[in-house]
Amino acid sequence: MVPNNAGTQKKPWIIPSVNDQILLQVVASSLAERIEGVVDPERVFSYRYNTDPNRLQLTDSQISSWSRFQNETQLLLRKYPYVLQIDLEGAFRSIDQIRFFEFFDNLFPGSVEVDILKILISSFSKPDQGLPLINDSLFFLGNAYLSRIDSAIRNYTTNFIRFVDDYRIFGASQEQLEEVLTGVSRELQKIGFKINSSKLKMGSSEEYLEAIAKAKYASTKGPENSYISAAVVFDDVVKPELMVELVARAVENPDKYMNEGYGRLILGAIRRMRLNNEVALMKNYNMSPLLDEYRNLLSGKTEIINKAIELLHEYAHKEDEAWRTVWIIFVMHDVQSSRLEKVVRAIQKNDSTPPIVRLWASRLWSRETKMAAGMVEELHDINYLDAGKRFEGRRST
Repeated sequence: MVPNNAGTQKKPWIIPSVNDQILLQVVASSLAERIEGVVDPERVFSYRYNTDPNRLQLTDSQISSWSRFQNETQLLLRKYPYVLQIDLEGAFRSIDQIRFFEFFDNLFPGSVEVDILKILISSFSKPDQGLPLINDSLFFLGNAYLSRIDSAIRNYTTNFIRFVDDYRIFGASQEQLEEVLTGVSRELQKIGFKINSSKLKMGSSEEYLEAIAKAKYASTKGPENSYISAAVVFDDVVKPELMVELVARAVENPDKYMNEGYGRLILGAIRRMRLNNEVALMKNYNMSPLLDEYRNLLSGKTEIINKAIELLHEYAHKEDEAWRTVWIIFVMHDVQSSRLEKVVRAIQKNDSTPPIVRLWASRLWSRETKMAAGMVEELHDINYLDAGKRFEGRRST
């Protein structure tokens, strides 16, 4: 259960078996080049197909894509004096599975990939639960399905861009945008979607540009303004000092930032930093200076470490806070602190801590050991939690 961006509720995220995740990735990759033509690259900036022949991931970096989305916003604000921001209420939860499958059946008639996709999604969730939240493979497909909404908006205006379900519509006057909003709201209801009224915003280009300028230079403790998402501070290469600031913001205000939006972006940025380091070591290069600098900076921030320890004491025994507990353990893995390590060791051994938390604590804060021969195949055929227990048992022996 992962907290949503508003911090008002938690959403279920699905973790399929290794084999199912591989199969989902294969299906999405097989359809990717043909799907690319469905989504308008001039208006849609999220989950773009990665065309790099040496790619390691299906889609372009969401961080760099968000940056392009922001840049395009600023360019359009210089052309149009007003902007309307709309966000869908539970976008993926609102996707009707039957309509979703029909959409891809029409695109790819007789496709075995779509048949497999139907089996996977039907197995992962109930039909009335919409599209399950899993990973970028399914988000890539869901992003393509949202082109139906693009078509509905295009009936009223072509002056819009979007990032997943975050739409920005531009116009010459507030009255014009109000008319667009009325028409679009009607169209969305017909296809099963609803605008999130709490995130509906309209303003002048001057107000918006001023908000962007303030966001770029805001301190980590400053209030988030009403126009710009916290993700605006990210770029493709996250400097260690900025990374520490972002972690500090989430730790200091978990209800606002330790969530599926901002929190997951931090996880992604740290994972890339660690991956770069692993690749460097595999190629016999020196350790990545970025990771080394980040580790040293974070280890010197006593106030962040103290707050992280405080949160671990608060969250570790709560089943509904398992995601945030794992988030802290994962993010603080690079910290050199005997106090923090002592707390994580205690979590590993405490039977009142949820099993998934104990397993993550053991995996990240123990000596790495090589998997026994044949164990990988064993893990493929069992569920996520049992696989973790099996690995922990082999590791400890």
